[in-house]
Amino acid sequence: MINRDREQKRKTAPYSGDIVNFRRAPLLLLLAGGLAAAASAWAQYPEKPIRLIVAWPAGGPTDTIARIMAQKLGDSFGQQVFVENKPGAAGMIGSAESARSPADGYTMSMAVVQDVTRPSFMPKVSFDIAKDLEPVIKVYDLPFIITVNPQVFQVSSLKDIIEFAKANPGKLQYASPSNGSVGHLSFELIKQLARFEAGHVPYKGSAPAINDLLGGQIPMMYGDMVSALPHIKSGRLKAIVVSTATRVPVLPDVPTVSESGFDGFLGVAWGGLVVPAGTPAATKDRLYREAAKALSSDDVRQRIRALGVEPAPVGSPEDFGAFMRSEMVKWSKLIKDSAIQSQ
Repeated sequence: MINRDREQKRKTAPYSGDIVNFRRAPLLLLLAGGLAAAASAWAQYPEKPIRLIVAWPAGGPTDTIARIMAQKLGDSFGQQVFVENKPGAAGMIGSAESARSPADGYTMSMAVVQDVTRPSFMPKVSFDIAKDLEPVIKVYDLPFIITVNPQVFQVSSLKDIIEFAKANPGKLQYASPSNGSVGHLSFELIKQLARFEAGHVPYKGSAPAINDLLGGQIPMMYGDMVSALPHIKSGRLKAIVVSTATRVPVLPDVPTVSESGFDGFLGVAWGGLVVPAGTPAATKDRLYREAAKALSSDDVRQRIRALGVEPAPVGSPEDFGAFMRSEMVKWSKLIKDSAIQSQ
C-alpha cells in the first residue's frame, strides 16, 4: 500500500524536479551573468591610461627603469602607461599616494628597498606596505657604488677613505639617495665594522645627490650605479668600490667591498611593481602577465642591463611578496643591532 502511494505521487508530479530547477534558474543566470561580466571586464581592461607612481625624482634609476617598463606595458595594453613622480620624505609621499589610490588597476607604483626599511626609521608611517600594497612582480636588482669627486677628494680605495676619516675626525661627509637607502645602511655598517666616523647627508633621490657631488658640495657618495655610471665613464667621478657579490661587467676594474677587507659584504637595492591592496584578482593577474611578458623581452632586459642594473628573474607575485618580507626582516635587524638612526 505504501509503495502504491509513492508510485502515485511520482505519477502526479512528473515535473517536480523541473520546478526546483526553474526556481534556481534566476540564481544560476545571475551567477553566469556575473562571471560573464568579470570575463568581459578582464578582456576590456585597461579602458583608460594607467598611472605608474615613482616616489623619486625624474632621472634616477627607479624612474628610468619605470619608464622602460611603462613604455613596454603601454605598447602591450594599447593604452598609455604614464610615470608620475612623487618625490619627498625618503619616498614616503609617493608610496603613501599609491596606498591611498583606488584599487581599480589604474594605479601602480614601483616599490623599492626604502619601503621596507622606512618603518624602522619612521614608526609613525601613515601606511603599512605589508597591508596596503600588494606585490605584482620584482623588476630589477641595483648595484650600489662608492664614488668620489676626484677634484675634491683624492683617494683611490676604501682603505684610503677609512684612513682619511680616522686621521680627520668629523671632517668626512658622504651623500646617499635617502635615509634608509642601501647606500646609507651599507656605509653605516662599514663605519661600525671599521670604527670610524663620517657624517651622512641624505638627499631626496639620486639625481640631486649626484648634482652636488659633481659640483663639489659633497666629496663622496654611496649611491646607485645608474646615476653614477655616465659620470664615471666621463671621468668626472671616480669609482672606488661596488657592494655586489662579484665585480660588475660594466666596471670590471672596480673592486667589491668584500675584496676590500669586508668579506661577504653585500648591499644591493631592488625595485618591483605593486598595486593598492584590494585590486581585483583578475586585474592584478592581467597586470602581472603583461609585466612578466615585458620583463622577459630581450629589448627590456638589454636596456636595463645597459644602465648597469640586473633585470630580475621573472617570478610570481608570491615570490616578490616573500622577498619583500625577508628584506624587511634583514634590514630591520641591521638597523636595530647597529643602532642606525634617521637623520
